[in-house]
Amino acid sequence: MLSDTHKTRRMTSALTFLERYHNEGEDFLKSIVTGDETWILHDTPETKQQSQQWMHTNSPNKPKKFKQTFSNRKVMATVFWDQKGPLLVEFMQPGTTINAAVYCQTLQHLRRAIQNITRVPEKPLDSIKRCYFICSIYPPGIHILFLTKSLV
Repeated sequence: MLSDTHKTRRMTSALTFLERYHNEGEDFLKSIVTGDETWILHDTPETKQQSQQWMHTNSPNKPKKFKQTFSNRKVMATVFWDQKGPLLVEFMQPGTTINAAVYCQTLQHLRRAIQNITRVPEKPLDSIKRCYFICSIYPPGIHILFLTKSLV
């Protein structure tokens, strides 16, 4: 549940973005980078061939077939993208806690990814003067810490 303060901040941000879009048009939309995180559940089931057992043809015991159960293995993925598609997909190591230092490192990887990607040969992405970052995953203090350290 959002507090009144959070609602006010979101409204202010939305109005700021709307004003920038009004002033800059499509160029503003091209400069937006957003991110989100999600848990990815994964399982590596056996193939039919892998689950087969060698048995004597006259053997009275037939192999038991078990219902496939999905494991609880999961990994945290953080994804950042812009108007044209994904910029960075990063998977957390199991047992890693997300804190300011870890998230700043992820933002550093994002910064490098943005600098290295050229989607249109005549206009590389790093030639864009500004990049607007929209992310509600973590507290804003972490973003400020990253921007201060990076001197952006």
